[in-house]
Amino acid sequence: MTESPIVIKKYANRRLYNTDESRYITLRDLSVLVKQDKTFVVQDAKTGEDMTRSVLAQLILDLDVTHEAPLLPVDFLRHLVRFYDDRLRSFIPSYLDMAMSVFSENQERMNTYMHQALTPFDDVRRWYRGWFQQSFSFFQPFPFLGRNPFAPSAAEPAGESAQIQALQTEIERLKQELLAMKAPKPR
Repeated sequence: MTESPIVIKKYANRRLYNTDESRYITLRDLSVLVKQDKTFVVQDAKTGEDMTRSVLAQLILDLDVTHEAPLLPVDFLRHLVRFYDDRLRSFIPSYLDMAMSVFSENQERMNTYMHQALTPFDDVRRWYRGWFQQSFSFFQPFPFLGRNPFAPSAAEPAGESAQIQALQTEIERLKQELLAMKAPKPR
């Protein structure tokens, strides 16, 4: 069963009204609907004319302007403008739709490849960060400030950790002996 599309009314003052939720929405709200794969149509509130295409184009341009890295290069936009006068104009929409469908189908695979390609760089970055932090720890005036110097660290081998634990136990035993010697003796 297919869902009926959400009807969005566009008023003359450019406000958008989601009839499904009975509230005014923004272009950002439309962006969320697209990302949620919700189907909607935008209609002129007065005439009922379908304005979905122009509102989506407005949304794309709004997103493209507000992001640091625009999705639509200037040359691509120029090509689109030129195609409006081209004899092959009728093939462009189906070609672009097919190209985006193929891209969407392969997006997960491309994300996996990108992750695999960048992972070695992440490992190198982590190694350098650790090396850098360790190098600068020698310059700290109070290296144990803020942490227990006797607490075993992940970098210590298990034998050293056991030795430290034995020393801590011995220190605690000696403290107890000193306290016993200082205690007043009953008469």
